[in-house]
Amino acid sequence: MASNPPQLTVVYARSVRRELGEIWDWNAKEYGAVHATSYLRYIEQCVSELSTKYIDGKSMSKRPNLMEITFRRSRNLKAHAHIVIYRVDQTGGTVTILHIFHTAQDIEGRIAEEGL
Repeated sequence: MASNPPQLTVVYARSVRRELGEIWDWNAKEYGAVHATSYLRYIEQCVSELSTKYIDGKSMSKRPNLMEITFRRSRNLKAHAHIVIYRVDQTGGTVTILHIFHTAQDIEGRIAEEGL
């Protein structure tokens, strides 16, 4: 029987709070404030679950020290989704959320700019 991975503490990089604000702003403009708040809660809940589900992500092909996982609220694979980029430090006991990108964004380009 496989054991569960140890629970880690989820921490947000400073830039992620700004990114969450931008996600809320865009959704509020397109769908209204109620939807935007609900969607942001969905993302935050998914991110908080990474404290124990961090192994569900996959290593980024060009940056194996980083993990990525896609959160899509709809079962429709063409629906909007967000990709969370994170780093796991089991020794330090943390999952650091580095970015939350929309699937339409140039993720590799943005990460390369930062030198992650």
